[in-house]
Amino acid sequence: VGHLSTAALRYVGTVSKLPGDAITVVFGLLAARWDDAERAVLAAIAMMSAMRTYDAELRSRFGVGLRMRIGIHTGPAVATQANSGAD
Repeated sequence: VGHLSTAALRYVGTVSKLPGDAITVVFGLLAARWDDAERAVLAAIAMMSAMRTYDAELRSRFGVGLRMRIGIHTGPAVATQANSGAD
């Protein structure tokens, strides 16, 4: 997940969730930018490249590999801050 997070952060994405084997990256969370969608696509391409590299390493070392799927949503979204329990 570290390689994927690094790829997302390179394009100023915010890693908002790491549930199980998934990663959710949000663009424009704190301040919307005109190129949020473009940066999301560029981050997705970088993440795919990072996964291909990691997949090749796993296949050569252990004989098993990984696959990844990416979904991109553009447009308005509602985001809330989760209660940290510090009340």
